[in-house]
Amino acid sequence: MKPTLLIIDDEPAIRTLLESFLEERYDCVTAGNAAEARAAIVEQYFNVVLSDIDLGGETGTELVPSIIEASPETAVVMISGNRDLDDAIASIRAGAFDYVKKPFELDFLEMAVDRALQHNQLLRSKRQYETELEHLLKKRTDQVTYLSLHDSVTGLPNSVRFRETLARELETGPSEAMIGVMLITIEGYRKLQETFGHATASDALKEIGRRLVECVNPRSTVARIDGEEFAVLIPGIRDRDELAEMADRALCHIREPLFIEEDEVFLSASIGMSIAPTDSNDAAKLIENASSALLNAREQGGDRSQFYMNGMNRAARRRLSIENGLRRALDRNEMRMVYQPKAECQTGKIVGMEALVRWENDEFGPISPAEFVPIAESTGAIVQIGEWVLDQAAEFGGDLTDLGFDLLVSVNLSERQLREAGFQQMVIDILAENELPAERLDLEITESLLMTDREIAVQALSELRMQGINISIDDFGTGYSSLGRLKSLPLDTLKIDRTFITDVTTDPNSASLVLALVTLAHNLGLKVIAEGVETEEQLKFLKLIRCDEYQGYLLSKPVPRSDFLELVKRCSSGSAGNSTAVHFCLAA
Repeated sequence: MKPTLLIIDDEPAIRTLLESFLEERYDCVTAGNAAEARAAIVEQYFNVVLSDIDLGGETGTELVPSIIEASPETAVVMISGNRDLDDAIASIRAGAFDYVKKPFELDFLEMAVDRALQHNQLLRSKRQYETELEHLLKKRTDQVTYLSLHDSVTGLPNSVRFRETLARELETGPSEAMIGVMLITIEGYRKLQETFGHATASDALKEIGRRLVECVNPRSTVARIDGEEFAVLIPGIRDRDELAEMADRALCHIREPLFIEEDEVFLSASIGMSIAPTDSNDAAKLIENASSALLNAREQGGDRSQFYMNGMNRAARRRLSIENGLRRALDRNEMRMVYQPKAECQTGKIVGMEALVRWENDEFGPISPAEFVPIAESTGAIVQIGEWVLDQAAEFGGDLTDLGFDLLVSVNLSERQLREAGFQQMVIDILAENELPAERLDLEITESLLMTDREIAVQALSELRMQGINISIDDFGTGYSSLGRLKSLPLDTLKIDRTFITDVTTDPNSASLVLALVTLAHNLGLKVIAEGVETEEQLKFLKLIRCDEYQGYLLSKPVPRSDFLELVKRCSSGSAGNSTAVHFCLAA
């Protein structure tokens, strides 16, 4: 099938000449004025448009934006006389691909049209590539989203989905409606797992999940929370007795024997229950209350159900203690910093580090960042902690610079910090105090931050980037960012989330997606860092696709300042010319 060409000229003789010369290689359509041209563009797609500038009324230059708007990939070539040269330049600025001056040789004109066709085909291929990549990323994102909301063993909703469903039911349900929450722990599951193995234990969990679904009403939501723990949401219950009856049915169903390898295996359960609005109208509080009731049921010997009563909620007390502890953690010197190196994929040279915070609490011992960071966000303590982290990281980065190690220092940035008045100036002041050049600081943001306060985030990050600070988007692929949006964001680096790296050597789809992300990022002028690299095979793949940098346990776990300094010294002593040398110096 020949490519399509629209010829626009107000002189019939020229239209006929051009058509007869080009029709052997192009499917030509002619138009004598701008109106006819617009009608033709609406009616069919053209690979190339060849237009005179002087059309006797509306000019070809004025027509260009309409052509590009109707078909962005269409390449426009203008024909101009000497007196139309300024108009030809204006046409190029308006979106035309090229122009040819009169008088012209037909062979030269044909070459210009051929170049325009090549440009058109390149644009079409790029659009198709981006569309396919968007589709692939959306498919993978949908898969990741599904897996993030469902249990991989039973297929039931997981804790995240359960909490979302409960919160939505509390928000949208009738104000007078009662909602029951049951948390269920399967007693004897660990022994079954030890006796028969993980595969059989997983089959048992599937069967228990099926039984729970059978014993509640159709509007209920059954979820697997973790390990041997399930949760049930029952909206629209009449009273406590109805919830108690469902709990009794659940206990009876779970007591029924499981037939495993010709043996009968018996399990039991403990159930904790809470009710909205009696116990709370807050989803997290209802779950905490049911958890406290579950603990009480187990303390009484298990194989029973227990309603929540005031005074049970130990989890709430722990959260309150953590909130209070966060306010004093810095004053008590309970926070400490660790640093995880980043290295070039091709050479193994350590070129940067990610600064991470850890908390050793006097009352609870080590507290995971996954637990205390969300609490710090909700209470606002993250602002003070974040400033301290940035100061510590900048100080260490400055010291490393003084020692001759020019590493990029990466610090995670939260939504709450970015919204804080004077944040940008605070960053600049900390850099100045620690004599760390702005180009040696990298601020890592998440996709979710850009989704919630996009305009504020873009403005603040743009101001920081103008100072020379690098901006990275962390965990890319786990959120909902469009690939097209990356073009408009003030970014220097894209970090591919570990979930995409885990199976790049075993799953062709994952490998294709990571390759596509690296290619796209490079086309946008972004550096690419792969997170969670744990095997040599993963690193070999990243080298093959020209990924820029990587971090993960293959290189090093996060380590204290002194250990990191020793690590960098060893790896810069002349042995770190490749990734194997880096691994050797880490193990030394």
